[in-house]
Amino acid sequence: MSGNDATAGKTSQLTLAHGMKPKLLGLVLLLLAALAVPAQTRSLVLQSGTNLEAQVLSIGLDSVTIRRAADGKVYSLPLAYLSASNRLELVAERAKQWQPIEVYQIEGSASAGRYQRCRVRGTNVSETILVQLLPPSIEAILNNRNQQAAQIAVLADRVEQQDWNVQRADATTPHSVSGDSDYVAFVMAQRARVNLAIVDLNQAKTNLFRLEQAYADYCDRTRAATIVQMKNTGLVYDGLQVWECFDPRKHR
Repeated sequence: MSGNDATAGKTSQLTLAHGMKPKLLGLVLLLLAALAVPAQTRSLVLQSGTNLEAQVLSIGLDSVTIRRAADGKVYSLPLAYLSASNRLELVAERAKQWQPIEVYQIEGSASAGRYQRCRVRGTNVSETILVQLLPPSIEAILNNRNQQAAQIAVLADRVEQQDWNVQRADATTPHSVSGDSDYVAFVMAQRARVNLAIVDLNQAKTNLFRLEQAYADYCDRTRAATIVQMKNTGLVYDGLQVWECFDPRKHR
């Protein structure tokens, strides 16, 4: 088998990236090539030892998108298919890429406060990561969100318990009664207490709804302020990826 045949046989196992139509895929990858990794032809070595001449268009967590020099076809190639040295090179390149990441929740700190454990949204990033150099302004917003969420959780638990108590009292107290006047007075007093508890419960539910709405509105208003440029440092601490926030003071 010739080298070209071997390469074709190996790359036949790969699939077109994201299943897009070729024309649309070409436009997307042109943008990725311009914004991410310079599209220069390089030699990649497969695990089998076969050399593959290709342009690297973008680098993900588990795969790399390439354009094969031989025929111009675009593939999503799992990093596991490449040699160890190629994987190290690509991971290092990916770690240098800055990208916008939304930080929507802070869960605490790690490594003696060096990192903030955060829940995030973005491309090629895990849901929970460790963030280095999280701006104080973002940390203040996230702490405020946590305080609001804690208030909502406390009130929600109280409303649930109150609702259960009211339902039990309502079910065991007659809505109408006749007979002995003392008994009737007793039942009517019980019913009045139940009705008052129902009013209190409805007010608590209204307060809970208002808190939830205020929290949702605050999250919407502050969303743009919690999006920051980050890069994957390539480090892993306590099983979580470490990402670094862009600090303009370091890049003047």
